[in-house]
Amino acid sequence: MAMTPRLPDGSTLISIPCHCRDVTDQTAAVLSEWLRENPRTDVDALTAALARRRTPGNWIVAVAAGDSAHLARLLDSGPPSPSPGIHVDRATLHKPVFVFPGQGSQRHGMGGHLYDRCTTYAETVDALCSELDRLERSPKISAAVKAYLRGHGDATPPVTVIQPALFMHTAGVAALWRRAGIRPWAVIGHSQGELGAMHEIGALSSGDALSAVRARSRAVAGLSDSSAYAMLFAAANATTVSESAHAVNGFAEVSVVNSPEACCVSGDHHAITELAENLKGRGIFTKVISVDYPAHTCIIDNITDQVVRSPEISGNPTIDPPSTLLLSPTYGGRPLPEGLPLTTFVAENLRNEVAFHPAVCEASAGGADLFIEMGSVPVLAGALRQCLAGHSGTVVAPARNSDPVEAVQSAILETACLLEVTSPSGDLTPPGGLPAPLPPTVLRRNRFWLPPRHGRTGGGDAPRGPRPDHVVETWERVWHSPLGPATTVVMEGDHPGLAPDILRAELARYGSHRVEHSSSPVRVIPVVPRDGCPVEAAARVVDEAAQVLLKPSSRIIAVTWGAEAVCGSIPHPGSAGAVAALRCLATEHSLPFRSVDLDPTDPAEQWAADIARAVHTTDEENAVRGGLHFRRRLLPVAVPDAGPPPDTAVVLGGTGHLGWATVRHLAESGTRHIVLASRTRSRHTAGALAALRDSRPECTLEHVTLDAEDPEQLRRLFARFPGSAPHCVVHAAVNYELASGATATADALRGAAGGKARITAALLQALGSAPDTTVLLCSSVSAQFNGAGFAAYCAVNRITDAQATAALPTDVRSVQWGLFTPPAERSDDGYRNVAAAAHGTGLISFEPSDALPTVLPGAPGNRIVAAADWGQFREALALNGRDRLLGAEFDDLDSGHPEPVVEHGRTPDSGDRATSTSPASAVLTALGVSDVDEAQRNIPLVQLGLDSVQAISVRTNLSRDFGMDVSVEELLGTATLDDLDNRQP
Repeated sequence: MAMTPRLPDGSTLISIPCHCRDVTDQTAAVLSEWLRENPRTDVDALTAALARRRTPGNWIVAVAAGDSAHLARLLDSGPPSPSPGIHVDRATLHKPVFVFPGQGSQRHGMGGHLYDRCTTYAETVDALCSELDRLERSPKISAAVKAYLRGHGDATPPVTVIQPALFMHTAGVAALWRRAGIRPWAVIGHSQGELGAMHEIGALSSGDALSAVRARSRAVAGLSDSSAYAMLFAAANATTVSESAHAVNGFAEVSVVNSPEACCVSGDHHAITELAENLKGRGIFTKVISVDYPAHTCIIDNITDQVVRSPEISGNPTIDPPSTLLLSPTYGGRPLPEGLPLTTFVAENLRNEVAFHPAVCEASAGGADLFIEMGSVPVLAGALRQCLAGHSGTVVAPARNSDPVEAVQSAILETACLLEVTSPSGDLTPPGGLPAPLPPTVLRRNRFWLPPRHGRTGGGDAPRGPRPDHVVETWERVWHSPLGPATTVVMEGDHPGLAPDILRAELARYGSHRVEHSSSPVRVIPVVPRDGCPVEAAARVVDEAAQVLLKPSSRIIAVTWGAEAVCGSIPHPGSAGAVAALRCLATEHSLPFRSVDLDPTDPAEQWAADIARAVHTTDEENAVRGGLHFRRRLLPVAVPDAGPPPDTAVVLGGTGHLGWATVRHLAESGTRHIVLASRTRSRHTAGALAALRDSRPECTLEHVTLDAEDPEQLRRLFARFPGSAPHCVVHAAVNYELASGATATADALRGAAGGKARITAALLQALGSAPDTTVLLCSSVSAQFNGAGFAAYCAVNRITDAQATAALPTDVRSVQWGLFTPPAERSDDGYRNVAAAAHGTGLISFEPSDALPTVLPGAPGNRIVAAADWGQFREALALNGRDRLLGAEFDDLDSGHPEPVVEHGRTPDSGDRATSTSPASAVLTALGVSDVDEAQRNIPLVQLGLDSVQAISVRTNLSRDFGMDVSVEELLGTATLDDLDNRQP
């Protein structure tokens, strides 16, 4: 179990993810209120829960809090703003580099405050001092080192004390960063700092690193003569300075290249003084520093043999292969040579020029974007910024002239906001968990729906909005699929027929291993089919998987047996719903998710082979039938013509929005007898029915109240019709309230969500075999396209779809509805949550009445009925790796591109030129702001708050309205508002 992030002062680092900059204050207020309602919250459990909510591109409020009460007080103090205990920024960086300074950065007392007030720092220094005592067989040197660090004793000790002290100090500071949960993608050391960098990533043990420091310091001690040597710092290019150095009398050699405009020259004192005067005469800033020895020059050649024969490293250990990238200024900024003996490195580290600038450039070229100085004062920060000029990269260093503990802590808080994470680095959850579910994520309320179309009325045959498309689910044969790398696999549960040894052998064929525990494995969750109520079956799977999703994982794979309708097989509703819920929950935890549905009739050996293949394939949703492999695909189909209306109909949930639209459509189409069935009556429904009866006197309209989960009550209702069954039954409850995400998924499934599936089961039981009755179950497109916070909603809709397919021989169809009704006409929170989640995905709201004629009495089979910009929708799916669900067949669909219609001087927000007068205004519209300061026009769009979904929408609008070909990668990279406005189409 990974430790909860702690800050140098012992407080907890709590990173609160926010959807965008605009809602940081609202998010803080909501969490503060939740803490007041749950005062006994364990701060470690809260930290873990918030960490699992982090997704790429979040804005982060990083807070230093002692406990949950302290956190509540900080959040109550007003909108979050940078302060000693709070930092706010957007997490867009993901490859941090730890930079270890070398000799010259030391000062007397540099670790005093850190040692006295930071347990982690003190423990690190004490452990290294104990190791030094073992090597020295005496506490004399370690006592002097600790005294120097704490500001006691001699302020100018010999180099044999300074270099071990500097090594221990940087090791202690790095330990503070690690304890806060921040680890490097790469490390760079400056001169002696390379030994600290190697120690940090495990290339050198503490004993070997200290032995190297001892050998290094003792070798140069014999050269120490502060009157003979000097070092010059010059704010100029190394080539320019080197040419001038060759012209002076005496020895002067470039020893350090810190940046394109900063270098150092070491040599004889008189030669360095002459060089300084020459450079000053040319307007170049210089500074002369007396040094005990001219490191990184040819003078070191005189002691190379002494270093190689040093008794401290006489065993000549080999530097271990680093687990993290190490870029060595000793070797021109490149990685270390393999199998390098430690004696060779120490000698060349002292002798070779410090190529710090090339090392930083090499890291930047590899994608490094965050450089963190491992010290309590800034030494290399200026050089780092010069190296990164013109490149993307951020430098974090402690503030100068401030309390060292506060300086390091503030730097860690700043980094916690900047550093993007995709999943927690470990299982951060302590026993007990939270006292209540966290409140839902606060989303920016953007207007995303199309305005009413011009001339819209309540009747007529012309569509009143975007025309919805019909889409069916199919399973495509897979002939070949690329395979991923070998990995470790943990089975989170078992199937009674699946022997562990068989699976282990199949995984070994791919070079993978089944283990019981691992730091970040592929976790396989077997979803064993359960008899009985499908809702309870799905809820039990969710209960059992809840703790699994809290563990560190590289990927989650759900394995089912007969959950999908592949090759005519009958799906298991409970397993189908469980997988839909798990996919949503994995999204909430930022975990990649895949699924494979096995043939329940296959032998166990085939199951093991299929699971092993699923672990390594790149397909997101797989199935196996008869030894053949399939992947899920969606295909558009022709929109059917409106058929004749049913003679009689029952609408369950008829008082809801979709139910009432269905009743109205049936009455206007010519259905003779319609019964609305609901749990309760209302004056509004009674009034609407009376008005409809007046306009359609030929139609018999009834409203009855009943418990639709009771098959006997449904039988009595159906007995009113000839043949004891109506011609059409519509189960029109869409259950938007389940999308609130406020209730634990398993509880929601067993409660309100389960009611929908139980009604379906009761309905099918009451009908029995009714060959002349068509049953239409209203599901949601969320059954296919899942998301965070929608687990119960998605699960129950997927169960509904499976119930429809399994209900043979009765003619039962399920319609996965897209988004209908503009949100302005809906007040319930559940619908608004669905609408907010759809923002930027390409889904477009439409009128149910525009689709019902093609659905009732309906074409055979389950289908999706939705309006969308399908290209944009595919790009939204790509964010979760599911874009292959939609093939090229969707490219020509145009339901998402209705002709813009001007109303009251403006056009739809989806991209008319009257709305976006320039490329920059298109971006600002997507961000929901009217304008920005002039200075903000030249900063990357991501720093203004542009996220990946918004970038997809902006790219589409720029292409359509301004003929600009701008990739999403550019928009999320360095593009600025001025860049876009100045770019030619």
